[in-house]
Amino acid sequence: LIASKYFRVFFYGITLLLGLLHVSNFIDLVPKNLILLSPIFIFHQIIVGFFLGYIRLKRGMFWCILLHFLFNLLPTLSYFLNK
Repeated sequence: LIASKYFRVFFYGITLLLGLLHVSNFIDLVPKNLILLSPIFIFHQIIVGFFLGYIRLKRGMFWCILLHFLFNLLPTLSYFLNK
């Protein structure tokens, strides 16, 4: 089956693509002349994406969603408490 043969390519490609989509979270913070350096801002999110993908494969979707929620909880609480 082609999906199982190229699973690693799909996994890493989709994880990287979803991580790069997070650039939109920081696009207003990056000066226009440095826009090509914006992936540096999301490097940690790409790493967390690989971790969550691994958790998804080993433990299931519930744990992946729960950990994603917990990763986002602290910054979200901080944002609303400091507003």
